[in-house]
Amino acid sequence: MDRSIDDSYVTPKDYTICIKNIPLGLDLDYHEHIKNILENYSIADPDKVKVPILVKKIVLVYDIE
Repeated sequence: MDRSIDDSYVTPKDYTICIKNIPLGLDLDYHEHIKNILENYSIADPDKVKVPILVKKIVLVYDIE
């Protein structure tokens, strides 16, 4: 039952990627650089034809543990 309910609701968690240890202090636009890497160099399954990945939003956060 839990699985059928989860399958029927789409949330941001279903399409979120967490990237850690991004170096700080580089002279570049982090949003555009990360978007470029994800859209142009990511593949979901190397045995299949590359499906275009569309990045809608990049949110940079700090780990405050």
